[in-house]
This record gives sequence, structure tokens and C-alpha cells, in this order.
Amino acid sequence: ILMLNNQNFNLPPNQISTVERTYNFNQIINAHDLNDSVEQINVFQLFTHAHEHMIRFDIELNYSNGTSELVYTALDWEHPPILQLNDPIIITPGMSLTLKCTYNNWTDEHLQFGLLSTDEMMILFGYFYTD
Repeated sequence: ILMLNNQNFNLPPNQISTVERTYNFNQIINAHDLNDSVEQINVFQLFTHAHEHMIRFDIELNYSNGTSELVYTALDWEHPPILQLNDPIIITPGMSLTLKCTYNNWTDEHLQFGLLSTDEMMILFGYFYTD
């Protein structure tokens, strides 16, 4: 199971804010306790999780040549789409995934990562296999 979780953000009150976090190949390997000999991660499903202040959640695939490609977008925090891929997204050394989430904090309080519905989250879930 793929799970990349950004717990380090602070959303100022009464503002729209975008938070980005990039996970390179080695960080993904380490986060999932995979063997260092893994040369390729094959992602065949993606979906995101956030709470009610999320207005957009994008996932970008970053290539080693500096280019990137938008591979996933969620616009509904309650019902994020589940992206099923017949041809998996292949991540190799030098590549990374960027989680980019935009929130509308309409409250008068700072919002941070938390387990309550009044808090926020920034999580990418999915499924992958290695060769």
C-alpha cells in the first residue's frame, strides 16, 4: 500500500493556501520499508485524503530531466476520485512525486494536520508493486 503523508503544514486563518511536499524515489522506498535493491516502483492506483477545507489536491510525477506531469487531481474532499491505471506509473531513481494541496481556511483559527474533521490532512494513498 502506498501512503505518503505530509503532517507538517500550518494554514493561516481566512486565507487560501497551497502546500507542497515532494517525495523522491529514495524517500518513497524508505517510507515503505522496501529493500534498497528495488529499482522501480509501479503505481497502479492513486487517491487522496483531506478534510473539508481542501479545494484542490494535485499529484505531479517529476522526471529526472526536470520535467513534470500532472497525473491526478481531486476537487472534492469527500469523494476523491480513485485513479485505476492499466499501465502503471513507473517511478525510478531520480524521479519523485509532488503532492500539492490547496486549502480554503475560512476560519479565524490556524489549521494544522490532525485527526479531527476540524483539522486538515494531506495524504496520498494508492497501490504499487515492485519488480
